[in-house]
Amino acid sequence: MQNRYDSQSEAEILKSEFLVNIKPFEADLVANYLAQGFDQMCLALELHDEFYKNALFDYLVFEKGVIALILKQNRQFFVEMIFKGQGNLIRKILALQGRKYRGIWKEVLELLAELSAGKFLEVKQAEQSFQLFLALQKQLFKSE
Repeated sequence: MQNRYDSQSEAEILKSEFLVNIKPFEADLVANYLAQGFDQMCLALELHDEFYKNALFDYLVFEKGVIALILKQNRQFFVEMIFKGQGNLIRKILALQGRKYRGIWKEVLELLAELSAGKFLEVKQAEQSFQLFLALQKQLFKSE
């Protein structure tokens, strides 16, 4: 009789079983994450074990793309953080610290650049319009 732990570690098996059990609820989990945030969602689910919380977080981040959804849903907030020079806090807010999140963090930076491009153009156009207004005003009132 073969031991079921021969090919995988016990932790990998527990994680796999946990993920199979949450699969039917993934749409609700994503919706709750977006509505409440991860910590509040875990409290509502009475999920306190760090192992399972980490497994759920990684599943939602890597498999369900929840970070991109958060960025799009809260675009204005994150773009304002960048324009206020607080972009370094975004990684902490999204809980993407650590090596295993490097790839996701790169995607976040690319998405933030894309999302903030419109804001950047808006600010530039406002600055140019103001400069044009000042130049025009200067020309019009030059002779007075």
